[in-house]
Amino acid sequence: MEISQSLQTAKQLLGKEVEVTMDRPLGSKHPKHDFVYEANYGFIEGIKAPDGEDLDSYFFHNQRITKVCITYTYIVTI
Repeated sequence: MEISQSLQTAKQLLGKEVEVTMDRPLGSKHPKHDFVYEANYGFIEGIKAPDGEDLDSYFFHNQRITKVCITYTYIVTI
C-alpha cells in the first residue's frame, strides 16, 4: 500500500507539539459546500501539504474548539 505524501508529512510530527488553528469548529457549516463539520477542523500553519496549503488537522472532541490550541498529533487510520 502506498502512503500518501500528506500522511508522510504528518508522520514526521508524531510525538511533537504543534500549534493547530481550528478555523472550522465542530458543527460549523462549510463556507462553499452544503455540509456540516462533524469534527473540529483546522490546519497546522507553516507545514505544507502536497496541495500547497497548510496541512489539515482534525481534533476529535465532543465540544466545539474555537481557539488556537496546542496538542500532540496522532495519526488515526481506518
